[in-house]
Amino acid sequence: SVVLFVSFFGIGLGPVPWLLPAEIMPSETRALASSVAASINWLANFVVGQAFLVVASTLGPYAFTPFAVFLLAGAVFVLQVVPETKGKSLEQIQRELQGHDH
Repeated sequence: SVVLFVSFFGIGLGPVPWLLPAEIMPSETRALASSVAASINWLANFVVGQAFLVVASTLGPYAFTPFAVFLLAGAVFVLQVVPETKGKSLEQIQRELQGHDH
């Protein structure tokens, strides 16, 4: 189950904090946004690593359920809120994020 969880995370939401800032942020804030996203990602990884043994001892065979719920919630968030960037210019993406061109 660990291998499945890590595999799905790696092909799912795992790369989002590393790729998204470069795709949607203007060049003047891209470096800062990427740094913040990477820092939050590592902090979240640390929290998961620290919490896992407690969760595993409490939930036993259902230890991955809370993490799967968070992963599903994150996927829903990305699908609902994050704009598609394929084939769009940075200006088009910025207009979408500002609420124009929906």
